[in-house]
Amino acid sequence: MAAAAAGRGRQRRREDLLLLVVGEAMAIAAVSAVLSWRVTNWWVLVVLGACAAVGWAWWFHRFRQQQA
Repeated sequence: MAAAAAGRGRQRRREDLLLLVVGEAMAIAAVSAVLSWRVTNWWVLVVLGACAAVGWAWWFHRFRQQQA
């Protein structure tokens, strides 16, 4: 009975290790895909940055108007 329990424990550890390795591989693949897309589509960051700058300037202008 104890041998069967030990075998199940080893099997469980093996399964956990396999899931960990598969999860890490998937995470690395996802990060690699995102970075590759970002390098290819760098202009998206430029557009987002410009939109953020315009939004900040609009907010700051309204803030200054309210202070006056």
